[in-house]
Amino acid sequence: MLNLTGTGPDSYIRLYAAYDFNKCHSVRLNIAPLRVDGTGTLDKEALFEGTTFESGVPANGTYKFNTY
Repeated sequence: MLNLTGTGPDSYIRLYAAYDFNKCHSVRLNIAPLRVDGTGTLDKEALFEGTTFESGVPANGTYKFNTY
């Protein structure tokens, strides 16, 4: 996957807010969407979710790790 998406660094945005009602109760909001896309060729054969991807064939890759 690193052959397709690279090793960074990539920029991203993160939003965080908190509101304290009192000493014991608060509400927090965290929004951190992260998505990295890339294209390239795989060095060796890869098996992902039951599909085999051959080496040397152009491939697209997406890494997505969103936090809400």
